[in-house]
Amino acid sequence: MNEKPAFEDEVVNHFPTTFMRRQHSDTADLHDRLRSFLLGLEKQEKNKRVGTSNLGGFHSDTKLLSAHNDAIAELREMITAALYTYLGALIDNECAAPPEGVKLRLWGWCLIMREGDYNHQHMHPDANISGVYYITMPKAMQNSTTGQPHGCISFVDPRPRADTMRLPNQYSAHAINPNAGDMVIFPSYYEHSVAPFKGPGVRICIAFNAKLN
Repeated sequence: MNEKPAFEDEVVNHFPTTFMRRQHSDTADLHDRLRSFLLGLEKQEKNKRVGTSNLGGFHSDTKLLSAHNDAIAELREMITAALYTYLGALIDNECAAPPEGVKLRLWGWCLIMREGDYNHQHMHPDANISGVYYITMPKAMQNSTTGQPHGCISFVDPRPRADTMRLPNQYSAHAINPNAGDMVIFPSYYEHSVAPFKGPGVRICIAFNAKLN
């Protein structure tokens, strides 16, 4: 009687993409102050969207997080705290050993979008970590009857060869329909886009980059 060879499997994921979503609560007062400041900024400041991924909408200066405004200062602290939490997970998942003396340089900008505005697929080549904090989401984004919600942010598979040799029904994108108070953080190489929404309302968020010094 022939015996079948014994075997042992080890199935692992190589090169993970570390992604974090932090959901904040009790943000109504902060959001009121941010909304007032940012909508005022839209009227006063030159739109910087030329040369960006924005198709329509308002793009503020990238020095926004250094503005002398109490609400912006409060948000900057929230972003910084989340970034260091994310960075710990990123190092654990993707580094052979922790870097020494890690310090992040942070900058960000406001995006104000209305019906039909969107961001084409892009990445952030001048940073290590990127993210978005959501302040106001239109009701239309919550009432979509399609599989892809209006105004969602979508991330595509960061492995280009995987997309050219896909298995049937293989996941190649992740779409997220954020709520006000959500913060998403991801590697800057992770390509993403923002779909347009239909109907009234305004979508206000602050995007940010961080680079290890």
